[in-house]
Order: sequence, then C-alpha cells, then structure tokens
Amino acid sequence: MAVSPREIINNLVSNPPIPQTLKFGKITVKIHNYEITVQMFDYTVYRIAYHLEDEETSPPRRTMVSWIFVSAPRISDEELEGKTAAQIEDLWKRRFMENLNQEFRAAVNIYLANRALTRG
Repeated sequence: MAVSPREIINNLVSNPPIPQTLKFGKITVKIHNYEITVQMFDYTVYRIAYHLEDEETSPPRRTMVSWIFVSAPRISDEELEGKTAAQIEDLWKRRFMENLNQEFRAAVNIYLANRALTRG
C-alpha cells in the first residue's frame, strides 16, 4: 500500500530532524529538547529549549537555557504533485532546517548585540 504525501509529512512533523548542535562561527547552539506547542491542520510550531556556548570570549561563556519557536514548513499540494517519497522528505527537511537556522541565527545575533553592549 502506497503512503500518501500528507502521511509522509505528518510523520516528519511528529518526529522532526532537530540536530543536537548548530555552529555559528565560534558560537555553538546546544539543543536540549523540543515540544509541539501548536498543531492545527497543517500548521505546527515547535518550542525548542537551547543554550549558547561562546568560544569567542575568555573564559568561554555559556548562556542560560532559552526557548525559541520554529514553524514546520507548509508544503502545498501543487508542490507535492509528482514527487517521490524521498523527494518529499528531502524538501520538508531542507525547508525545516532553513527555518531552524534562520531562527537560531537571529538568536545568536541578539546575543552578540547584547554581548557588545555589556563589554563597554
């Protein structure tokens, strides 16, 4: 029995490919866990707990745990049309990682701005 494109996406939504670490130069994002906070129709939002480790400072800094909200990608039926299961999975994962990197890049930029202010 063939698996529908929406079933493939639903499986990815319930078990997203969230890495344990992300690197932004000498700043590392350490991801603790995630939970689904909103799930309505094809709209899903994850709350992800993380902290930053800053190797640019001496001594190295570790921030307190924070949370970030990331949306799962929404893929239209037109985009799914004619794609294999592997192509659908790759498309979803690529867009999810783009969303994840975008949100964590913003968090790192805020941290860097705050660090610059407190250095005097």
